[in-house]
Amino acid sequence: MSDIRVLMAMLQLGGTLSNSTVRITPRVSWWITAQHLLSASSMSTIPNPVEDSTKHEKFVKTPIKQRTAQKKINVDGSLITAAFKSLLEPPDKKEEITENITKLNDRINAATTVDEVLSTVENPEFNSQNAYSVVYVLCNWVTAGKIKMDEIQTDKRYLKICSMLGIKTNTAVVNRKQDEDDNYNSAVYGLLQTEKTKKQIERFNVYEIITVLSTLAAKQKRTTPLLRMLTSEIANTKENLNIKQLGDILYSVAVLNFYDEVLMKKVSKDLYTAIPSNERHAVIGSILTSLGVLRYRNERLLNLLSVWIVEHRNIIRPQEISSLMKTLAHMGFTPTNFNEVLEHIITPLKESEMCQSSDWLDIVWALTVLNKATPEHYASVLNSGFLNRLFDSPETESVKAFKLLNVNAAARLMIKDYTGPLLPEDSKLFDTTILRAKEKAALSNSVVSALKILLPSDSIYLNININTKMGFLLDAEFCVDSKCAPLPVNSKSDQDKQVFRIGVLTCAYHEFCRGANVVLGPVNLRKSLLEQQGYKVLLIPYTKVNIKDKLVTRVKYINDNIKLLV
Repeated sequence: MSDIRVLMAMLQLGGTLSNSTVRITPRVSWWITAQHLLSASSMSTIPNPVEDSTKHEKFVKTPIKQRTAQKKINVDGSLITAAFKSLLEPPDKKEEITENITKLNDRINAATTVDEVLSTVENPEFNSQNAYSVVYVLCNWVTAGKIKMDEIQTDKRYLKICSMLGIKTNTAVVNRKQDEDDNYNSAVYGLLQTEKTKKQIERFNVYEIITVLSTLAAKQKRTTPLLRMLTSEIANTKENLNIKQLGDILYSVAVLNFYDEVLMKKVSKDLYTAIPSNERHAVIGSILTSLGVLRYRNERLLNLLSVWIVEHRNIIRPQEISSLMKTLAHMGFTPTNFNEVLEHIITPLKESEMCQSSDWLDIVWALTVLNKATPEHYASVLNSGFLNRLFDSPETESVKAFKLLNVNAAARLMIKDYTGPLLPEDSKLFDTTILRAKEKAALSNSVVSALKILLPSDSIYLNININTKMGFLLDAEFCVDSKCAPLPVNSKSDQDKQVFRIGVLTCAYHEFCRGANVVLGPVNLRKSLLEQQGYKVLLIPYTKVNIKDKLVTRVKYINDNIKLLV
């Protein structure tokens, strides 16, 4: 591949990085479900995904007046050149990061004026890495309208930066055109959709496109318009991709938290052919982990991967076993050959073969979610010796705690006459704080507000946000009789009346699989545990109760489904 060709073509994209909102903070709304795959295991190869700024319900449109007012913006082409040069610069060519360089970058990022930013140029330790940091800050300020290019173009310090980076200074007027159907609140989207830019991307071969995608993932730069164009080219290629390329694609979109249905169908189609002839175990583990992070439930693909694991059991490592089990549990999917997986892979596996104790917990937790754990499995992670090994530091990791609470509850409720160890009743694990993501909290609140219309106002009729001590929160609980008349929460059935205890579990967007409209495995486990405690479980998906729906609509839906339960 010609590095120059890729670099120059990328540089001509005219502001993708500088004009797009790049988010590199892990998204809170991946909460515990994503962390089941990303944490508590040394085998997870994917870093925390960057935040997905795309809304899953409705895209926000920029008002027409606002778009009209944003038709033109002056952007120095040198800023864009430097931005992409930094993006594509190979890691081995970068200068060694010293403490002074880091301090300078901190000063640059904390600056609030042009003078504060450019004054760092005068520091003797200032180098090209700092220059790139200055470029990014100035790009953001110009794009946001905080400063104008005229203010810096003739500044000697700015010219010194241009000289250091080997770029020419010029001013380009970027016309930003958006139409009524623009789904992105970003003026750069119109620019990227021009035929000229499309043709520049189309000049790349597939290998070059995958390289650019991998570079974006390595730097955690989530520029949605650019990603859409790159993945579209991959999805539309007629070329059959090899398993290494397919693994790189899945890894990249998983890291960037960027899901595209058409791309996934293309990748899956090529994997159907590539997996049977593959002899490398590492790429299989990577693919499994990426599918789990993306929540992509393709049953044919998961079956194929499971068959591969069994057929290559002589060469696979505990890492691949862990990736398989966690992904299957996350999807709540049992492959057709799962009995063979249990016999040939899981039964011979011992804790001592794992890299660390948390990896063994992952295996037992996955078996618990899939309802395949044995009393011996439960006992192996609930005994005091294992707990001491697992928590060898004073700080308790919440993900480990939630998994242990899941396992403890399953051992207590789902295994008849279980005589093995359980968590001590006074264990601090039961007090682990459970946080809700913003979207999840909003959905739960919208359901509770509807329940307060259906039930008497007295608090004895409704409990909300209950810590079940089983590793999750119950959104609400209430009791009704056979005619759906409300009863106090502490009511019990007797000869004269039958009491139905209703447990409400809301299911937000990130608790559903992609590729198949089913809830994730952990949601099914919660439902099963509650049913073992005598609850009638009311699952309320975000698709049925939208937080923007009228209250009367929510009340009607919930009331109708309560009647179906009892």
